[in-house]
Amino acid sequence: MFSKFFIERPRFAMVIAVVMTLAGIIAAYTLPIQQYPEVTPPQIEIEANYPGAAAEVLANTVGAPLEEVVNGVDGMIYMNSTSSNSGYYSLTVTFKTGTDPDMALVKVQNKVQEATPLLPSEVTARGITVRSQFSDALGFLALISPHGTRNSLFLNDYAYNNIKNVLRRVPGMGEVQVFGAKYSIRVWLDPERIASLGLSIDDVKTAIASQNKQASIGSIGGAPGNTDSPLVYALSTRGRLNTVHEFEDVIVRTSAQGGLVKLKDISRIELGAESYSYGGEMNGAPAAMMMLRQSAGSNAINVMNAAKKEIEQLRKNLPSDCEFILGYDSTEYVRATIFEILTTLLLTFSLVVLCAIFSFRTGESHSFPSQRYQFRCCPRLQGLPQ
Repeated sequence: MFSKFFIERPRFAMVIAVVMTLAGIIAAYTLPIQQYPEVTPPQIEIEANYPGAAAEVLANTVGAPLEEVVNGVDGMIYMNSTSSNSGYYSLTVTFKTGTDPDMALVKVQNKVQEATPLLPSEVTARGITVRSQFSDALGFLALISPHGTRNSLFLNDYAYNNIKNVLRRVPGMGEVQVFGAKYSIRVWLDPERIASLGLSIDDVKTAIASQNKQASIGSIGGAPGNTDSPLVYALSTRGRLNTVHEFEDVIVRTSAQGGLVKLKDISRIELGAESYSYGGEMNGAPAAMMMLRQSAGSNAINVMNAAKKEIEQLRKNLPSDCEFILGYDSTEYVRATIFEILTTLLLTFSLVVLCAIFSFRTGESHSFPSQRYQFRCCPRLQGLPQ
C-alpha cells in the first residue's frame, strides 16, 4: 500500500529522499557518534629483566611478588604472565571494556611501587617498565639490507637508536618493539684460565664494575683548599669504557711483585649483541623486525597514516643498502571495509534515483493516453440528450 502511494507520487518521494539525505549529512557532523566503538579491553603490561635467571627463578622471585600485589586492582578482569630462561618477565593485566587506560596505568604503577622492595636488587637496578598497550598489532615494519651488506646486528642497533623512539612519538602510537638486540660488549671467559689463577666470576664482575663507571673527582683551586688562587681547574677522567681495547685493559688482579692479570688474559672480548635469545628475518634474509602497537582509544587509520609519513621521512636518512618494508598493515582490512560500505551506499543511492526517475516518466506516459481519449470523445458527446 505504501509503495503504491509513493510510486504514484514520484515527486513527493524524491523530495522526501532529498530531505532525509540532507538530515543524515547534518546529523553526521552534529551528533556525538563514534566511528569505532571500544570493543577491546585496555591492557597494562609490566616488564622486568633478571639477567642470568631461569624461568622458574623469575616466577618465584619476580612474578610471585608482583602478581600478589597487582591482583585485585580496581577494574581488572584477569592477568597472565610469561617467564623465559633469558631473564625476561612480562605481566599483562586486562581491564574491563570502557576503563580509562590512563587511570588503569596509574593504578598499576602504584601497585608495582608497593612490590618494588620485595624484588631482587638486580631487577630494580635495571628498572621495571609499566605501559599501556593495545592487544592487537597495528603492523610489522622490517628494516632490511637488499644486497646483504648489513648484518642483523647492525640493523637491530640502528632500529633501536634511530627508528624506535621516532615512531613512538607518533600520535596514538602505544609501543614499538624491536625483535632483536643492539650492540654490546661481550666478555667470553675462559673457565680453565680462571680456575688456574684462583679467580671467580664475582672477582671478574667486581673488577669490571669498579673500573667502568663515571666518577666526578671535583676541581683544583677552589675554596676552602686554596682561596688565593685566581683560577679553578675542573678535573675530568675517563668515564665508562666504550671500546673492546679499553675493556681488554681492565685489571682483574695485581700481585705484590707488580704482576697484573688483565681481562684479556682470561677472556675473549668482542663487540657483539646484547642478547642472542631471538632475532628476525624477512624472506630468509636478516632483518630488524619491529612490531607497531597503537595506544588504547586511538584511531588505527590515523595512527598508521602518521606512521607511514614518519617512515617516509626516515627513509631519506637511512644508511646505504638499507630499506623499509611494511610487511603487515592491519588497517588494510578496515580501509577495504570502508571502501565497500561507501560503494554500497553509492550504488544504493544511484538505484533509488534511477527508480524514482523511471517511476516519474512511467506515470507521465500513463496519463497522456487518457487525456487524448477524453479529447476525442467530448465532441461526439455534444449532441446527445442530457
